[in-house]
Amino acid sequence: MSERSQRVSAICRRSATAAVLMLLASVGLARAEPTFALAWFGRDGRLLVSVSPDGRGWAPPVRHRAAIRSANGPALLFDARAGWRLFWFTPDRARLGISRGNGNARRGVKFGPVRLQQIPSGHRPFADPSVRPAAAFNGEHWVLAYGSQQAGRITLAVADARRGGWTFSAVAGGRGWITPPALAHGNGQFLLAYVVAAPGRSGQHLLKMRRSEDGRRWSPPFDPRRAGKPGGGRPIYLAPVQGPVLTFDGTRFLLAVTNRRDRNAPRFLYRYDLYASDSGGRWTPLDGGFVAWSTTRAAVSLTVKPHDGCTLVAVSSSRPSGGFSARNIHIRHGVTRTEECGRAHTIRWAPLNAPFPLRSMLDRFVAAAYGEPQ
Repeated sequence: MSERSQRVSAICRRSATAAVLMLLASVGLARAEPTFALAWFGRDGRLLVSVSPDGRGWAPPVRHRAAIRSANGPALLFDARAGWRLFWFTPDRARLGISRGNGNARRGVKFGPVRLQQIPSGHRPFADPSVRPAAAFNGEHWVLAYGSQQAGRITLAVADARRGGWTFSAVAGGRGWITPPALAHGNGQFLLAYVVAAPGRSGQHLLKMRRSEDGRRWSPPFDPRRAGKPGGGRPIYLAPVQGPVLTFDGTRFLLAVTNRRDRNAPRFLYRYDLYASDSGGRWTPLDGGFVAWSTTRAAVSLTVKPHDGCTLVAVSSSRPSGGFSARNIHIRHGVTRTEECGRAHTIRWAPLNAPFPLRSMLDRFVAAAYGEPQ
């Protein structure tokens, strides 16, 4: 082989090596690609999960192999150290299902073996399709909140992330407590939100909250208020179509609640109002309220990309035109802190090669989460 041929061969080998390294690097980046995920149970009882890198274009749902079967919707969380976690109730509501997942927007998010935790008889959720666990994690403890069979009681289930094992306790949900609670962790505290009948105001409903540092000891209930003049601010009244929803965007809490009534909307159309707060006491209304068909079985999920404040809102709802049996997912992607996300707008689900429309697959409530897999 001539000297020139040897030089050409060496250059080709170096180029091939560089190409392989670039390919491996791109694969590594793909594994760490940020991901929005939606999870729900299909009509056959199997878990369905769809992912998106940006909240706009969605991959076909991945069907979980295990027939989990639940009469309620799941809770979905992501933690950089713990990965994806899924919680749900078994059909008899006597056990708590737990599963860990991994994956990203390229490969999808898949969940592993299912672990079942027995729920003490006094802390089983009440029998209604709207009941699903609300979940939060502070790096040390997993905390779940849901409506108990005991009238007016909210069950708090806590597990140590290292030792495992769940403990169950309850707090009073207040007079006329009727909708599932919401739960989030941020700024060193857990925040619990729920709806009660407003004292002295027949037919009106009020938002209540409690705080906790460890998920076990909770503050007395307090009235969160809309931001207003110093020392003032009105309580937050809402329609009891469903429970509130909480999340944390890295610096503050975000809250979604059903507005009491949109006067310019048809009978079954409700508006969801968005608020932000540093600690949960005073809440500032955000631009980006939206409307969606709602019934007492509607459910909304809220998740945020912490680094730029983009919010994904997923609403599972019945439509009056469908006789309250046709269910669908409405997805909104809006602004909470910056203009990088664009204005709040409806995002259509891209069925791609899905075998049938999404609404015919959906029979439960949807859960949303955002993760940055390592």
